[in-house]
Amino acid sequence: MIYVKKQKNSGLTLIELMVSVALFSIVMTIVATAYIHMLSLDRRVRATNDVSNNLNFVVDTMARSIRTGSAYQCPGSSAPNCPSPSGQSSFTFVDDQEKTVQYDLNSGQIRECYDTGCSFTPITDPRITISSLTFFVKGVGNTDTAQPFVTFIIKGSINVDPQQSPVAFSIQTSAVQRQIDI
Repeated sequence: MIYVKKQKNSGLTLIELMVSVALFSIVMTIVATAYIHMLSLDRRVRATNDVSNNLNFVVDTMARSIRTGSAYQCPGSSAPNCPSPSGQSSFTFVDDQEKTVQYDLNSGQIRECYDTGCSFTPITDPRITISSLTFFVKGVGNTDTAQPFVTFIIKGSINVDPQQSPVAFSIQTSAVQRQIDI
């Protein structure tokens, strides 16, 4: 007697194939949604980082210019020192190249003007809204023994995505005049 082995055809049934394709589709939809969300989040983080770097650059540039400058004064103030505790929202000094520099706040942006009679130029990113810019100047004039120094406080918000709420910030920095005031 000869036994003939019947070979069983192994493969997927139509139902097994439909179930596997459905599971694959569900998993891929979840992965694609997560990937698109991560791309969106990455764009927002990069934009926030870019705006923050701009703000840091503006603050550092202002502090460096003030540090190497002289003849500090707050426009509109009768005394050379800006009055405390209110301070002033505008500040003028002479830089190391003997040009008059003025910083002020207008329409939510910090502006800069080099030399007398020039037009102001915004120096902050339009995505940054400055709500308050306050300068405090002390030690100006020959009536004291303190080295002139300027403290400025910037308050505002960063809005890189109109669909998200803005991020509030407050920055304070000081710059001491490098020239000896004796």
